[in-house]
Amino acid sequence: MNALSATLGSKKYFPGDQPTTPDTSGFGHLINIIGCPIESPLKEYGLTKKNLNSYVNRIK
Repeated sequence: MNALSATLGSKKYFPGDQPTTPDTSGFGHLINIIGCPIESPLKEYGLTKKNLNSYVNRIK
């Protein structure tokens, strides 16, 4: 989570302003962690990363 959050930073998508291939992988992992209806410590931690939550919502 820390690496994804740091890599994304304040950008809209991983490479920049437009979604590309790396976003398919990033989104696929994140939606299954923070978008999953099952609670877990990893999900709780992921939900604290505001840029990752915004990213997932933007792609959804």
